[in-house]
Amino acid sequence: MPDPDRLHRGRMLARRAAVYTHRDVRKVLAQLSAANIDRLSTVPVYEFNRAFVDEVAGLLERRSAVSISITERELYLEIRNQTFMTTIVEHRTQ
Repeated sequence: MPDPDRLHRGRMLARRAAVYTHRDVRKVLAQLSAANIDRLSTVPVYEFNRAFVDEVAGLLERRSAVSISITERELYLEIRNQTFMTTIVEHRTQ
């Protein structure tokens, strides 16, 4: 979960920000909604499938060669001659 103050400051400086998470997106959205973040509804929250992250994390080493491509919110990651795919789901706060 990003620090709400850092997200607020980053969004103000960059004029555009996004949050990527593999955690329970409902909890992340609730925590962000409870914080004082200017124009929070303009900040997309992108959710990775937790099983995808766990599976890929188990293959990562200190020096790993990976290939990543994204096509229409489908993320493809190749590591150790294995290809993994997940859909990136966009959420917004109310």
